[in-house]
Amino acid sequence: MCFLRLAAALRRGAMITTAGRLVETRPCRRPRAWTRWVDPVQSPERPAAGSIPKEVWSMLVVENVPRGIRLVSGLLLLQAILVGSARADEPAGVAARAKAVRQVIAHRGSSADRPECTLSSLRRAIEVGATASEVDVRLSRDRQLVILHDSTLDRTTNGTGKIGDVTLAAIRKLDAGSWFDARYKNERVPTLREVLETSRGRIDVLLDLKEQGDAYDRQVAGEVTRHGDPRRIVVGVRSVAQAKRFRRLLPKARQLGLVPGPEAIDAFVKAGVETIRLWPAWVKKTPSLVARVHRLRVGLHLNGTTGVRSEVLGLLVHRPSSLSSDDPGRLVKTLKELSVGKKSAGTSSRSGRG
Repeated sequence: MCFLRLAAALRRGAMITTAGRLVETRPCRRPRAWTRWVDPVQSPERPAAGSIPKEVWSMLVVENVPRGIRLVSGLLLLQAILVGSARADEPAGVAARAKAVRQVIAHRGSSADRPECTLSSLRRAIEVGATASEVDVRLSRDRQLVILHDSTLDRTTNGTGKIGDVTLAAIRKLDAGSWFDARYKNERVPTLREVLETSRGRIDVLLDLKEQGDAYDRQVAGEVTRHGDPRRIVVGVRSVAQAKRFRRLLPKARQLGLVPGPEAIDAFVKAGVETIRLWPAWVKKTPSLVARVHRLRVGLHLNGTTGVRSEVLGLLVHRPSSLSSDDPGRLVKTLKELSVGKKSAGTSSRSGRG
């Protein structure tokens, strides 16, 4: 459409979306009426992402506006379109949001290509460029701090029963790698001390605390103080009381609020937690939770991504400060590509197990 036709359309009351589409609106009936701007992005009735065309999201709906104002407003919007905007679905917006992800967290280490919660998966996370590695901290029967996700040994070792019923000496004899691949037959269940010593100065450690209680928290904090660097530790706290306790025990460590439900977000933030984790199911049910976290001026953590480009793009819409993945190498690569506006050559393959 030439400029003169565009100007004529704007004078009739047409509007332009930021996607460049011309949309006709009803003509002005009251020349001195107020302008009403409706921003669908902030509307509480906002539909689920993907349910309406992208251009409608960014539409500024104008009703009962004098023609002169419509024309000027339309031309200003047209100028913004021509020079480009930093929306999340345009290259500049995607790049900015990809760069804003400060932490790439390896979930149980690089568990897509190494046996989870082992030193091999931790070293692999360091190798592929993850900024942090998440580990699950449990107690053995003789109250030693060991790294295992499940409460039982059955799935990831050749042992059986609850880990809390087995001594550290017995746990250390178990094979924690063959279930994943025969090449990792000699992998052992590591202790928290081994994880801290291996990671020190190389990668942050996110501690997912699987036990509760003051004595347990003090034991974890003591181990971190003796063998790790508290400044490189992120404590995953599950209660306000635990958040306050670790603020005293490890004042230099950061905290990730593993909130039990959306209703607890404000209390965790008030306790000094720097980042809040939201489950995808919560966000799907109540999209306004994302805006709520951002209004509280704390970080937003989202987990569960495989690192696939389309999946990461969907998460970047929420402006997370940290993401976690079983395949941190692929996530790091995808974020780097998006941060420089690089086009995908197709879905990347999963990291090899070599």
